[in-house]
Amino acid sequence: MEATMKPAANSAVLVPIEKVSSDPNQPRRTFDEIKEMAESIKTSDFLQPIMVKPFENGFRIIFGERRYRAALLLELKEIPAIIKNADISEEEIKVIQLIENIQRQDVHPMQQAVSFRFLIDEQKMKVDDIAHFIGKSPYYVRQQLKLNDLAEQWQALFLKNGIPISTALLICSLPPEAQKELYKNQVDKDEARKTHPQIFLNTHAINRYKGDLSLAAFDLKDAELDKKAGPCLGCPFNSASASLFPEDQKYPHCNHIVCFKNKTSLYLDRETEKVLNDATAILVYDAYSVPEVVSRLKENGIELLKLGYGDDCRKITPPKKPEWKTFQDGMKGEKNSTVKQMFKKAETDYEEAVKAFEDNITLGKYKKALVLYSHNDRDTGRYIFVELTPKMPKASKATKKTIEQGNPTVEDVESRIKDIQRLEIRAKELDQEKIHKKIVTQVKEDKSLQAVPLRAGKSDNILTLFILFESLSYEGQREVRKAFRKTGLEESAGPEKFSQALQSLTKQQTAYLIRKIMIHKYSFNLPHTKGGYMFRLMAESLGTIPITDFEKEQIEIAKKRQMRRSQETAILKEMKASLVKTSKSQQKKSSPATKIAS
Repeated sequence: MEATMKPAANSAVLVPIEKVSSDPNQPRRTFDEIKEMAESIKTSDFLQPIMVKPFENGFRIIFGERRYRAALLLELKEIPAIIKNADISEEEIKVIQLIENIQRQDVHPMQQAVSFRFLIDEQKMKVDDIAHFIGKSPYYVRQQLKLNDLAEQWQALFLKNGIPISTALLICSLPPEAQKELYKNQVDKDEARKTHPQIFLNTHAINRYKGDLSLAAFDLKDAELDKKAGPCLGCPFNSASASLFPEDQKYPHCNHIVCFKNKTSLYLDRETEKVLNDATAILVYDAYSVPEVVSRLKENGIELLKLGYGDDCRKITPPKKPEWKTFQDGMKGEKNSTVKQMFKKAETDYEEAVKAFEDNITLGKYKKALVLYSHNDRDTGRYIFVELTPKMPKASKATKKTIEQGNPTVEDVESRIKDIQRLEIRAKELDQEKIHKKIVTQVKEDKSLQAVPLRAGKSDNILTLFILFESLSYEGQREVRKAFRKTGLEESAGPEKFSQALQSLTKQQTAYLIRKIMIHKYSFNLPHTKGGYMFRLMAESLGTIPITDFEKEQIEIAKKRQMRRSQETAILKEMKASLVKTSKSQQKKSSPATKIAS
């Protein structure tokens, strides 16, 4: 390889590499993969020009630091460079460096976000202008700008790739105070100090710090809960109080997470006291392990029952009264007389269900319960109804002993028979749960699942349909139910009927299901993403969307825009030439030689 490189373009010239120096103020701070770049230059015998400006007795780099370092590694004597005028301002250099830096493929999103903020705040550039310069959409620029809202400690972790960008974007939506709390409680300090830390956070863990007022356990209007803080409605920390955005009005959150948590704690303390003084109510919790608040109460001798199948109790949903409009929408296509008849039956069934529900409460089978802790936060602080897991009551034990001693009454025998029947029902449920636990354990340990199967299994098709259906939102599932009107897809249907309903779906119904998912989940994706690309494929396959017309229309808009910009650029170039000419003329007039001649 020669010790010099050919210029890459007419505007570039070869300059001695020893006369080139780095810019200590340039925005880029990391220069990795220099060896790889040097190898690429050596193999291709091509080096893109760097940009420099005259400086002292040589040149200072405006951009192209990595190329310069790679050239030094290769011991090149000269390097191709585009030389800017010496009078280029520091502000102009800063903008050029930032634009060049954020166009790199390997630039970190956090560095890019900081550069975008500088261009907007200091250079008064608009989002659309930045998007045009870097060849991205305005949405992309706005999304990256959000990263500037990350707290300093999260920025440091993100810059070390300790968290992915998806997690960073979720965290930056939190108020600063909440970000600090999240970092304090979720980030291991020793892990954060590592060169390549790995912090794992799921969406639920982050959402717990949002101060989501729609999930608040306490009444937002309650001014007595925390007299110093007052009610949440109208509070300046309530995002809905002064926001002009409908999204904030619909899903308000608290920007003072400490106050939000304090109110939740005060509410739970108050309600716990009420339950302890109410013989008809109990305390329950729903968690994979015993949370601190539950341990603390248990240590004080307070009984709390674990919520869940196979645990101390399970949640019971009260009967829901049928609504005519909803019922009518779900029966579209049926005769009006048939709908009315079925609605009347639904009302009768509801009344019977309410009576049975109330009887179970009276008999003590169902209990009112305060959820002191819920792993998903949705039920924390809520009052629900639960069914206690059947256990041998003291009275039943006494009856059993009386029978064993050989002197029972008829009532004792009848009572014992009912006890046996009730216990057997629960025993059968536990049998199935034990079998299922063994199945789950074996499946997780099955090595065949670690490799790609040679052929699809019998259940794979139904599993695919299940995952498709479950990936829809509640509203999306409702639309599918209305379209199919298929028995077994109802919310109340049992697992077996639901499975049979999915298996009976036609190819056309499956296609409808897939298209609904694409609309509900991927209609917001940008065209350069995988989701956006797949959405376009679906649109093209329909044959009814005038995509070609849309493209032609946009091409015409782009032509006009480019023409305007070309005209503006031409005018500016003429203006620049005129200014340069005027400047040279003035310098010539004021030179000593001119004065002597005169």
